[in-house]
Amino acid sequence: MKKVVCFRIPSGIKVFPEKKKIILEGPYSTKQIILNTCFSFLYLKNKNMIIGGFSLTKVKKRNTRLISQFNKLISEFKTSLKGLLTGFFVELKLKGVGYRFISCNNNLLVFKIGFSHNIYKQIPSKITLYLESPTRISMYCSDLNILSQVCSNLKKVRKLDSYKGKGLVLQNDFIILKEFKKK
Repeated sequence: MKKVVCFRIPSGIKVFPEKKKIILEGPYSTKQIILNTCFSFLYLKNKNMIIGGFSLTKVKKRNTRLISQFNKLISEFKTSLKGLLTGFFVELKLKGVGYRFISCNNNLLVFKIGFSHNIYKQIPSKITLYLESPTRISMYCSDLNILSQVCSNLKKVRKLDSYKGKGLVLQNDFIILKEFKKK
């Protein structure tokens, strides 16, 4: 069985294929993707466009684990291309009385979120922080995995209260509040 998937690589991205890894270089950052032994990367450079693709080989029968890994690799490659070209933005919002972002200097985020002390969180250097207001912060990164992991860790500091809606939420999250007990 052989499966091949090809797609066009945008003009702003440089591709450096090696034996078992691919290095993608964009205008703002680089990304490295490691290949499994059964996967190979196809690369064709033409005058007007660059075509890249992945090939799944050396499989005797239909192996669902390898096929799912192959599909995951293709999805990771496409997200990496988008991230290297434009990047990803996430907006976080604090809801609650007295909940405030205090500062974000040198990738150290300081905020007050209902405890008797300030919370200090170290943010990876790949992420750029923008403090828009005392209750709203934006984060930019070219790697979606790192960005979503940091957002998840920040949201774990103060989980969303399901009755009042207080806590740290994403800007576009839809929140369904529970009803209070009626007497």
